[in-house]
Amino acid sequence: MRQWSMGMVLVLVLAWLPASAAAAAKPGSGSAPARTGKKASLAVFDFTLAGKVAPQNARMLADIATTEATRTGLYRVISQADVASLLGLEGQRQLLGCDDASCVAQIAGALDADRLLSGSVALVGHTTVVNVRLVDVKRSLTLAHESADFDAPQESDLIDAVRRMTFQVLTGKALDTTGTVLLDVSQKSATVLFDGQVWGSTPLRGSRRARAGPHEIVVQKEGFVRWSSTVDVPAGGEVPLEVTLVPLSTLSPARSRLWTWGWISTGVAIAGFAATTVFGLRANRAFASYQAATDRSSALAGHSATASAALNANVSFGIAGAATVGAGALLISALISDAGASSGR
Repeated sequence: MRQWSMGMVLVLVLAWLPASAAAAAKPGSGSAPARTGKKASLAVFDFTLAGKVAPQNARMLADIATTEATRTGLYRVISQADVASLLGLEGQRQLLGCDDASCVAQIAGALDADRLLSGSVALVGHTTVVNVRLVDVKRSLTLAHESADFDAPQESDLIDAVRRMTFQVLTGKALDTTGTVLLDVSQKSATVLFDGQVWGSTPLRGSRRARAGPHEIVVQKEGFVRWSSTVDVPAGGEVPLEVTLVPLSTLSPARSRLWTWGWISTGVAIAGFAATTVFGLRANRAFASYQAATDRSSALAGHSATASAALNANVSFGIAGAATVGAGALLISALISDAGASSGR
């Protein structure tokens, strides 16, 4: 039995669009388009928000859904930017006033889209509920629907959920967005942190599943150098890590040598600047004698003494400058090494 929707008039549509009664499919059932020579079109609208949800999430999550839909290769995707361009200002205003699937589907029909992907994010108390829905525009029929709820989610949690649900409603298959981390540490009773949270104490039991992407792992134990690294976990993949902790005692001689050579270089720099001053004064006195000479022999002697003292002053200044740079580098390295050792890094 066909039912005709009432009161659904679009300023951008020249004729009424017939719609059949919406019938919700089982969540996650999915419905891939029939394989024909031409890809079906899929319009992706901004997510609707309810509660105290950051407004920028509407477009951000729609962009995530658009990217995931494009990645499947099943549809010719009409992004929100395309929607804004095709509908214009008046059409976008009407879209904002739509609060049911049939209304949104009719606007998608104005875009000549075969299917529509829409979503919503609602904050209810401390729980955030995310929904993603796939609608057959021609029949105003919900083909697939996925929902998930979170307690105080991070932005990365919402992004991951939208990726998985978008893939699920479009393909009917689950998307694995996680990978496995295997960690083998050389020392027992070391504390392992994963993204700032305690993973456990070594030896660890089993592996850890983590969302695909970069993650920071820290291994620390008193008396050993703190180990840290950022690893990129691939979706559906495995990352094996072997960590060898280095005792701080093995680094003490090296740190001692840094301080020793740093102070030696400092002494050389001081001596070089002192020599520069002495030779500079000698050069000034020799030049004064040269200017006061009354005969050729005295003038030649003054000129020679001036040139010799000036050369020594320049060489001393060069040595002092190089020693200053070396001393600075060595002492800074020693300070950094000591700071790292004191904090267990």
